[in-house]
Amino acid sequence: MSHEAYELKAQLRDRTGKGASREYRRNAMVPAVIYGDKKDPLPIA
Repeated sequence: MSHEAYELKAQLRDRTGKGASREYRRNAMVPAVIYGDKKDPLPIA
């Protein structure tokens, strides 16, 4: 099993929803949500 680490550039999103996600995609960003470990979800792009 490989244990390589990857680094991604991301920023917090100030808007969520379908329209906002489409706008992020038009700007070559991938909307996503980081969640887990009993913490609040973080919307990123």
